[in-house]
Amino acid sequence: MKKYKRLFLIDGDSFVYQALNGMNRIDPEDKILILVSDEALRSKLIQKGYVRQNVGVVVVKPGKEAVDNRIKGILGNLINQENRGCIFIISHDHGYYKQINRYRTKYGVHADTLDLKKSIQAAL
Repeated sequence: MKKYKRLFLIDGDSFVYQALNGMNRIDPEDKILILVSDEALRSKLIQKGYVRQNVGVVVVKPGKEAVDNRIKGILGNLINQENRGCIFIISHDHGYYKQINRYRTKYGVHADTLDLKKSIQAAL
């Protein structure tokens, strides 16, 4: 994954358009990764102009909590890297709290650099 200042991992199965609120205020050094389990939604996001240079959409194989598990996997791969920057999970799903709290404790990550928010706007 390319370097970034702030990474926004968007749960596309959870109020995706509300989650993207505020994306016009991100910096060029930020990265948004929208994860969806529906190819039609991916196409719609592209068609509506949400995908840009620092915004990507990933389609995960549909299944029970597929998007949640992929986000948790990405987070697990990034969290112990020194240059991880700030990571925000954007979702209305509260299932991420347990993992976020575990990583904050285990790696001494401050809430300002790893958090769960309902929109990009709320993270800014």
